[in-house]
Amino acid sequence: DEQLDILADFITSTKRAVFLRIGYEFDAKWNHYEPAMYKNAYRKIVTHLRDARGVRNFVAVWQSANDTYGTFENRPISDWWPGDDVVDWIGGSYYVFEKDSWDNLVSSAMQVKKPILVCQAAPQGFDIARGTFGCANGSGSDVKHISYSDIWGQWFAPFFAYLNKNKHAIRG
Repeated sequence: DEQLDILADFITSTKRAVFLRIGYEFDAKWNHYEPAMYKNAYRKIVTHLRDARGVRNFVAVWQSANDTYGTFENRPISDWWPGDDVVDWIGGSYYVFEKDSWDNLVSSAMQVKKPILVCQAAPQGFDIARGTFGCANGSGSDVKHISYSDIWGQWFAPFFAYLNKNKHAIRG
């Protein structure tokens, strides 16, 4: 509670809207978040800030990894849902586009009537400065040169097209 009080004071002192991602990428295999513990922690943070401390200048963001490799223990993301009353926005990461997971996120957001925030986005595997494409970090033995128009066409154009197609749900 002491750490949450420090966070509450900080958020209040900003005197602006704060998008607070709580346990971001909760469903990622690398985070190993157990759903029950995650949900309890998420609820604790939101209710402490709102109810115990009266912080009103933040929105709570529930952010999925939307990872191409699936979720922790291959669970559906709904296993981590902490409740409509404590989630203001639904968030996702967009690195390597995974249509099924993004479509699932959009569908889930529409069901609970929550807007979506693209919390993290980057053309993973592309090195824009060098004009190359390779493995996940853009380095290694598989790196090949690629034109800037191909980089645009392979990552940026599909990204913006997906955002535009789903602008009814993706609001930030």
